[in-house]
Amino acid sequence: MELPRVNLSGTLSAEISILSELQFIDLSENSIEGEIPLEIKQLPKLRGINLAYNKIHGTLQGFRPSLSILNVSHNELDGTLTSDFGEETSYWEVLDASYNMMGGLLPPSLGKMSILKVLDFGYNQFYGTIPPSVGELKDLKGLFLNDNR
Repeated sequence: MELPRVNLSGTLSAEISILSELQFIDLSENSIEGEIPLEIKQLPKLRGINLAYNKIHGTLQGFRPSLSILNVSHNELDGTLTSDFGEETSYWEVLDASYNMMGGLLPPSLGKMSILKVLDFGYNQFYGTIPPSVGELKDLKGLFLNDNR
């Protein structure tokens, strides 16, 4: 489903989950607000989600481990990452959650995202040090943590 820049507004409906064969959702650059329903986060064949440049809020919890690409940059996500976040998301290749309001410490479990190529948490409220385990990500090509605390 690709509907970027078409002036969609309102919230995401859990009814999208009836599209059980859906592999990619691109609803970027619209005016979608609210949280991402768990039913969408758990679509069985979903491999990529692009919801960048909307007004989505909530946290990064609840997504399928088999997701490859998640772009939720330029939204209103908040909260912290759970201590097992990297274990829950071990098959992800791209995670862009830049320009949000997330904070706290980056968990060492990020190092378990073994095939991660791009990690962008820039322009949030994270603080502390980069966990040494992130240095063990052999496929990582881009790490962006700029403009945090």
